Amino acid sequence: MREILTENDDGNPRPLETEGGISVLYKGRYLYSKYAPEKSVKRTVLSKSVAPSTLVLACSPVLCLCLAELCASLPENCFVLGCEFDAALYDFSLKYIPPSIPNFAMLSPEELPNLPFMLTSRRAETKSGAPLPPAGTFRRVLRADFSAGTQFFPQYYAALTEAAENAVMRFWKNRVTLIKFGRRFSRNLFRNIARIRRSVPIESLAQSVEKPIIVFGAGESMEKTGRSIRNVQSAFYIVAADAALAPLLRLGIEPDAVVCEEAQSVIAPFFLGANGKRFRVFAGITSWPKLFDLCGADICYFSPHYDDTVFFDSLVARRILPQVMPPLGSVGLTATKIALMLRKTEDVPVFVTGLDFSYRAGTTHARGAEAHTARLASSFKTAPAANYDAAFSPFMQKIIGKDDIPFFTSPALFSYAQTFRAYFSESPNLFDAGTTGIDLGIPQKGADELIRESGNTVGAETTAAGKDSNESNTGNRKQKHTAKTETDIARKDSDEKAVYAEKTFAEGTAFSKRKALSVRNFYEEEECALKRLKNILSSGQNMSEKERSAEIEKLLLSREYLYLHFPDGLKTSLELSFLKRVRAEIDFFIKDIAVGKSILENE
Repeated sequence: MREILTENDDGNPRPLETEGGISVLYKGRYLYSKYAPEKSVKRTVLSKSVAPSTLVLACSPVLCLCLAELCASLPENCFVLGCEFDAALYDFSLKYIPPSIPNFAMLSPEELPNLPFMLTSRRAETKSGAPLPPAGTFRRVLRADFSAGTQFFPQYYAALTEAAENAVMRFWKNRVTLIKFGRRFSRNLFRNIARIRRSVPIESLAQSVEKPIIVFGAGESMEKTGRSIRNVQSAFYIVAADAALAPLLRLGIEPDAVVCEEAQSVIAPFFLGANGKRFRVFAGITSWPKLFDLCGADICYFSPHYDDTVFFDSLVARRILPQVMPPLGSVGLTATKIALMLRKTEDVPVFVTGLDFSYRAGTTHARGAEAHTARLASSFKTAPAANYDAAFSPFMQKIIGKDDIPFFTSPALFSYAQTFRAYFSESPNLFDAGTTGIDLGIPQKGADELIRESGNTVGAETTAAGKDSNESNTGNRKQKHTAKTETDIARKDSDEKAVYAEKTFAEGTAFSKRKALSVRNFYEEEECALKRLKNILSSGQNMSEKERSAEIEKLLLSREYLYLHFPDGLKTSLELSFLKRVRAEIDFFIKDIAVGKSILENE
């Protein structure tokens, strides 16, 4: 109802008796029909078909008409979330929520932005203490407008619905990934934590970079940016996603840091030609273990939060794992997150390029990338190097890129771009230096602007390096007391550096000892628990069925890695087929613990 009223409207929502029942007057308009409020809501809300495993977003419930009927009629694994962006309407709605209503919780305006994270959490609750169903309960999202209150914030409700849908979709995509790679992630973790003590603590690098930072992905747009900054690369701190390393080296650019998350050996070709190069590797704790051998001890581990489990939380609580990174899905997004963590202050600009999340027909990566090189190596007369199949395969969609040129993207790539916009769009001094691909939702700044802004820094470095001999001779003719003063200052600086180096070495040694002890204790405890679980599953140890089941549940409660990758591994089960598969997994992880202990003792 859009009729504007001015009389008796004090700016607060208040119920009004109308011809057809109670309505609400707020900000000069009725939020329900004046003629049949409840009938109108029934027609809008209860007429919707709700499938099992559906999350219903009850937008602007206000009087909560038909809310009890909706909650009572829900099929299996459904839940209703009351959503209200207007603070006054939220307070008003709380008075009209039916008592003891099942399958319902109300979110405040402050909680609504956190809804996507709640939907991917193992346990979440509202600020009032109402628990929400765990992640994996829902497979779809349905929006239901309970009043015209949604018209005050139409864009917000649309964005909330889209964010909830993306969160549910992302959970199940991650679930498919875990089914395929979950065992590999966990086994890599067991081996890599033995190497943490020889790594560089990521906390020691936070807020350490004062130069402008450029993050390179492997998309086609990185080539233009790379060629532009090649001659002034020393003015920037360069972070490369793993697949972008080879294209950068091809352009004559040596990055300062490379970010890797790949759990399999397919990452090895990314480092071809990198021998002798000096760059720090930021590696996920679940990444390919032999990455440590490729990179040496100058590696910095972080922890991708690949799933919300008790096991993962217990490692964090015991301070065994390095800093946890959110599950962003793409190494390019993780590289951006790390770049923002590295900059000294928010005044230090960060630029991204090559994060196109789309490509032109025939070209999927920048030249020099492993995918492009492999295509060249395998091409012949009837199978050219240009990869047109990728652009015209099923489910691909055409978009218009930032340069108004048609590009192609897949659902997965498009979801990465959406995640980037959702996660980084509000980051200060974050700019997109790429000129092609999907709009990332951050300000664009081309390579020419980067060069102009860094000109003073580069000029100063060039001038300092290029002083001629006359200037040096003039400097040598300074007065003796000035030379003595400079010598004293240099000696003092040298002493301070020596003290700092000694302190840093001592801190590193202490860090190594603490980590080694923590990891060793973890290995011993896990090995003992796994062997006990193995014996119970094999023989039962003369236990009653009730005791046996209770002990199995207790041991499995914080060891989700044993079944995380099962298709039915969202939660533990005492079914025989499930336990047989768990029994088979135990041997793998006992072996990984043995390998980890060997690494710990020999390094």
